[in-house]
Amino acid sequence: VSVIAGQGDVSTLVTEHAALKAAGVDVIKTASGALTLTKANFDSITSGATGLGFSAGDQITVSGSAANIASILADSSYVGKVSALLCTDSAGLSLSLSDFNSARLNYSFASGQSLAVSFSDNDLLSLRNNLAVYKAAGMTTVTVATTAGTNAYANELALDDVNTILASGLKIASAASGSETQGEYKRS
Repeated sequence: VSVIAGQGDVSTLVTEHAALKAAGVDVIKTASGALTLTKANFDSITSGATGLGFSAGDQITVSGSAANIASILADSSYVGKVSALLCTDSAGLSLSLSDFNSARLNYSFASGQSLAVSFSDNDLLSLRNNLAVYKAAGMTTVTVATTAGTNAYANELALDDVNTILASGLKIASAASGSETQGEYKRS
């Protein structure tokens, strides 16, 4: 048995999910095909013996702090239940390339949030070859975390890489300072 619910019904779902489950409801079908919940609301509605599921095909976005999003990414029980992630922290979300690649296989990242991906020495070829893919998946900032052991300087990129990244509309940040660069940089 399913119940149809919209965005305005979230607080009722949080408080009444056990009663709905007892009445035989086991699936929530979203009225618009999409629903955004905080992580706390999602966990409350879906957890335990009184938890409800969501209809297949509905777009379920879970919003929360960077710590909330990190906990979702670390817990495989969310895979298949959550469609998209939205970090509500003003600083946005920062992920290693490995974590970003794992996450983008199972979730989308809601547009409008800042998503920095850290690239180390061994990740630069992947950055060059997949820049458009990473941007399409939601990356907004390239965080350079290279070392002096591989490059002449720590947190260094080749000028061609810098221009390519900036021309794509992405920002560049240094892992050491956290400062960001955007726009175009050319030799004079």
